[in-house]
Amino acid sequence: MHVLIYTADDGVLKSVAPMLMTLLGGNDTVTCINDPNRFIGYIEDWGYTVDVLMTEPDSVNFGTAELLPYIRENYPAIQFVYLYSGKAVDFRNHCIAHSALLPVPLDMGLAAGVIRSCRAKADYNRSAGLFVSDRNITTYMPFGNIIYVESQTRAVRIYTPDSELTINENLSAIEKRLDGRFVKCHQSFIVNINYVRMYICDPEDMNYACLELTNGERIPVSVRKQKSTKSFFEDYCSSLMFENSGSFIKLK
Repeated sequence: MHVLIYTADDGVLKSVAPMLMTLLGGNDTVTCINDPNRFIGYIEDWGYTVDVLMTEPDSVNFGTAELLPYIRENYPAIQFVYLYSGKAVDFRNHCIAHSALLPVPLDMGLAAGVIRSCRAKADYNRSAGLFVSDRNITTYMPFGNIIYVESQTRAVRIYTPDSELTINENLSAIEKRLDGRFVKCHQSFIVNINYVRMYICDPEDMNYACLELTNGERIPVSVRKQKSTKSFFEDYCSSLMFENSGSFIKLK
């Protein structure tokens, strides 16, 4: 497994990296970066190899405010772990979903559990996928790369971070072949919950709700699907160990 630590605090690097090495296996690697320009270049060149990104909340704005959403959009298998030194941090100010929070200095038992969980999630995101056929051409699409699926006239369009694919199938047939990370929020849309940043509703218009994706797009949520979609999103936030899952559900 490849763990990337990005922080502006050299003290955190010196305390976290050696302890992580004792928890990881012989084939695992830890890369430490404290320079924003090097971090950007590393992600562009080697982001596809990273399983876990450990960073401090303060580092989120350390010259890379726009890069972390880009990572979530283009490398969905990467699990985000926030390192914090005990000072009060308002995580509602950070739009990046994190898999876990780790106090510094590290608690070895807690860190070992987080590493096991992140390894399993990264492997899962990269393994399962969908085979689709159109005009005698079969394409394999990893579930982790599918942002959402949209029903169109006599066809279905599948959206990924870098492409769109239109096939002659119906949405119900596709839905049966997807796994538990997808939610049908509308009769015309199925969304990968890993790409959802917020559930948005309007207290003045009970008929309005949508899912805001990490790329800024908004997918409508039908009135009939509002309760189940909101519940699905709240469960997803809880599984990522958000301290306040409600912070990612906002009013329009």
